[in-house]
Amino acid sequence: RESDIVKVQVALNGDVVDEMSFLCLRDLAQDKAQAWCAKLQQLIPRQMFEIRIQARIGSKPIAKSVVKAVRKQVIRDSFLGKGDPSRIEKLLQRQKDGKARMREISNVQVPPEVFVEIMRI
Repeated sequence: RESDIVKVQVALNGDVVDEMSFLCLRDLAQDKAQAWCAKLQQLIPRQMFEIRIQARIGSKPIAKSVVKAVRKQVIRDSFLGKGDPSRIEKLLQRQKDGKARMREISNVQVPPEVFVEIMRI
């Protein structure tokens, strides 16, 4: 008997993680993918940059979630909101540029426990 089974791939920041890919019936793929993305969002620890979690069939995305970045307020920690406004803007811009550069260079660190927990869905 034929059945319509598809391979759902999970990508972290655009890179497909083969260990998290799974097979599923096409009718149930979107619900299952949304459940996986929501669970991964809870399990993956926050890092210095935003992590985009995306489930897709082939190249078509079917579910998405985001792990927010850990924020460090340069102004609050160093100046307590005092000082020259242009200096504050300069610090915030430098912080934003550094995060963008970090996002390009760094890889997402996924603890081994996440792989075990995600299989329990």
